[in-house]
Amino acid sequence: MTTSIDKILLRQDSSCEIPYCIGDVPTGTTITQAWFVVKPDLADPDDQALISKTIFPGVTSSGQITDVGASGTASLIFVLDDDDANALSIGTLYMSAVKVLLDSGLAYQPPYTRRPTRVVSSGIERVS
Repeated sequence: MTTSIDKILLRQDSSCEIPYCIGDVPTGTTITQAWFVVKPDLADPDDQALISKTIFPGVTSSGQITDVGASGTASLIFVLDDDDANALSIGTLYMSAVKVLLDSGLAYQPPYTRRPTRVVSSGIERVS
């Protein structure tokens, strides 16, 4: 998996972790939940996402919120397994984004989490 400010590149038949730093958590609040979605278009409804992950401060199979952002900056890690990458077509451009829920009840999508996302062939067919 490769990440940069402008793209996410996933490898088919491979799992990966996608980290995010959310640097604008409002003073006096923390992140209680976060979602990661991959869709053909961000305007598509969330229930049509090809990949959808929900994380909390505790460890889950989808990842975790490793820092809730009490200092103003939060850290998130989303875990994608090989089935997630395999749900996407090689070479097709998708869009991904993160939405967070604050303990105040406010939910928002930091615009810098919106990224073009592609999947490529793993290049390796066997591991044993």
